[in-house]
Amino acid sequence: MNSKVLPCFVLAAFLGFPLPAPANESRWTSYSGAYDGSAGVSIDATLFACGSDEDNLIRIYPYSGGRPVEVLDLSIFLRVDPHSPETDLEGAARIGDRIYWITSHGRNKKGKDSPSRRRFFATDVRPSSQTPRIAPIGRPYFDLLEDLVSDNRLRGFGLDRASTHAPKQPGGLNIEALTATSAKHLLIGFRNPVRGGRSLIVPLLNPDEVIEGRRAKFGEPVQLDLEGLGIRSLASWDEGFVILAGPSGTAGRFKIFRWAGDDSAPVAIACNMPSDFTPETVLMPAATSREGFLLLSDDSVVQKARSKVATTAKHQIEFRGLWIQP
Repeated sequence: MNSKVLPCFVLAAFLGFPLPAPANESRWTSYSGAYDGSAGVSIDATLFACGSDEDNLIRIYPYSGGRPVEVLDLSIFLRVDPHSPETDLEGAARIGDRIYWITSHGRNKKGKDSPSRRRFFATDVRPSSQTPRIAPIGRPYFDLLEDLVSDNRLRGFGLDRASTHAPKQPGGLNIEALTATSAKHLLIGFRNPVRGGRSLIVPLLNPDEVIEGRRAKFGEPVQLDLEGLGIRSLASWDEGFVILAGPSGTAGRFKIFRWAGDDSAPVAIACNMPSDFTPETVLMPAATSREGFLLLSDDSVVQKARSKVATTAKHQIEFRGLWIQP
C-alpha cells in the first residue's frame, strides 16, 4: 500500500451550534441521552450498540439518530466499586453475535487508582420480534492489565510504569480501541503510551476463554506510525481497518487512516472536521466502503458549557455523529 493521501468528503451541521461551514454537502446525526459515544459496534444495518465513558450503560441507537431504543445497565454485572463506579468504556468489537467491550484500564484523570476501569467483558446479541436485545455473557475479566504487564513481548513498552500515571499524561496508560480480525482475534488499540512516536496495537488471541476467567493470550505487538498520534478507535473495513487517531493527551488534531492490517504503512484519509468536533468512535454500518462510515463525538465540553447558561434535562443531553463518504 502506498503513502498516497486518500480523499473523503466530510458532512457538517448540528442543532444550532455555530460550526464552521464546510465546502461540501452536510450530513450530521445526533443521539440523545449521553454526552458521548466512546465505544460502539453495529447491530445491523439500522442499529448500533454504544457505550459512554461517563456511565455503565449500553444503549442501542438507530443510525438515523434520536433516542436509544434499548438501554442496558451493566453496573451490577461488572461488579463496580460503589465509591468509584465509572468503568470508562472505550472500545467494542463484534464476532458473530458476540460483542466484546473493553474499558480504559487506566487510572482516573487525577492519577488515582480506579479498579472499576479494569474490565473486559462480552454481551450477546439476541434476536427479538421487535428491537434486537443484548445481554451480558460469561463474566467480566479484571486481570487484563496484569496479563499485559507480565507478557515478555510487551516488557519494552513499560506498561507497568505507565499504569501508575494519569492516562493522559505523557507515558500514561489508556486503552481506547478494540476491533475484530478475520481470524476471530481482537486488536487492542492504545491511546497512550505512544512509544517513540508510534502507537501500539496488541492482538488478543483468546477472547472467549478470557470471559470464562482464563488468562489472556497475546500475539506479537504492532507499532504504527500515525504521525505521533495515539489510537482512539479501530474498525474492520474492506478487508483491512480504519483507524481513528488523536492526541494521547488533552489537546491536538485528529486524523483517519486506512491500514491493511499487515506490515504496510497506514494511509491517511484527508478529512476536514469542525474545530469543536472530538471524534471518539468510528462505526461501520456496512462491511464495504461504498456506504461510508460514521464518527461519534465526545460532546461533553459543549454540552456542559451549554448547561451553565441554561438548564439541560437528561433527555436533552446529546452527542453528534458525522458521516464520512470516502
